[in-house]
Amino acid sequence: MKKLMIIVVSLLIWNNIGFAQIGLGASAGMLHAGLNKSDVSDSQFDPGWGYEFFIRHNLAQIGDSLMLKARWSYRHYKTTIELPNVLEIWFKFNYLTFDMFMDLVRSEKFTLYSGLGGSLVSVNAEKDFLEVTNTEFVPEILLGGELLLSQNYNLFAECSFQFGSIGNVNDETIPMNGFRIVLGATMFLVSE
Repeated sequence: MKKLMIIVVSLLIWNNIGFAQIGLGASAGMLHAGLNKSDVSDSQFDPGWGYEFFIRHNLAQIGDSLMLKARWSYRHYKTTIELPNVLEIWFKFNYLTFDMFMDLVRSEKFTLYSGLGGSLVSVNAEKDFLEVTNTEFVPEILLGGELLLSQNYNLFAECSFQFGSIGNVNDETIPMNGFRIVLGATMFLVSE
């Protein structure tokens, strides 16, 4: 944890603080991690729901007009799956996510953005004699749009596609390839 804090502080100092934009936000929506079925039992995750909290900031200026932005998120999602000999079981996904993104199209009131990210996902489930506790790395691609309400507030909609799997679930590997769709808001503490 100390190394992570040192890296974050170093990045903020290394970058020009004059163009820093820092915002806090929250969002909620749907996670469908079950686009693929498992090979052994054809089990797949049902669509679920969840929420997230995040901090976002400008990371680096690229050329005259492009700004690379970063977002650090905590996400919590719940979904069900039907497994052989267990029937339906609730899975909880806790994400610690780092995303980097940049604007594709920008106007005075609307911005379309895209980026890449990765998450450490803690997966937990428990029912009868089955207990699952795993931590997986899950990469993602994201695409979103934000409506600028003022210099300090925005509303956004975002879709991301994640790729990964959970090993050792009832002696099989369950894919968690899927997408999430969220609606959220950001309050900027420091504006551009």
